[in-house]
Amino acid sequence: MTYLKKLLYTIAILFISFYCYTLKAEGSEPRFEHYTSRDGLSQNYVTSIFQDNSGVLWVGSFKGLNRFDGYSFKKFFSNENDTTTLSQHSIHAILQDKNGNLWFGTENGLNKYNSKLESFQRFYCHDSDGKVSYNNNIRTIYEDADGVFLIGFYGGGIKLFYP
Repeated sequence: MTYLKKLLYTIAILFISFYCYTLKAEGSEPRFEHYTSRDGLSQNYVTSIFQDNSGVLWVGSFKGLNRFDGYSFKKFFSNENDTTTLSQHSIHAILQDKNGNLWFGTENGLNKYNSKLESFQRFYCHDSDGKVSYNNNIRTIYEDADGVFLIGFYGGGIKLFYP
């Protein structure tokens, strides 16, 4: 009888241990939560993601910029007839500078976001003759300790920008 009690006790302990391990494993497994254009994203081709100082997510795509507050998306697009919109709809780089300003690099220039007006100010590279450069295709932005931006261009190297 003691052998039977030991066997039942061992089986009970193994069962409880396995059950607890299964519960722990289910709660700690990585998982994906999926957001698409059906949820309000401007497009499903995401090119950049950035979380600003206030916790808001900014999502760049080939078709606009998306601001996600954890509940819903607000979309921003380019309009060639409105200079207070993005300079171009493909967003590749996002930066928040040391002063809290948000900057967005597109395939046609740099854009500074005005949160009060929900508008943008456009900046373009110029050639030595003063004309807007053909290559304003920004792929990455970095701010150094002095507040100077190092901007990487698609096929155009690195340029310094002094905001």
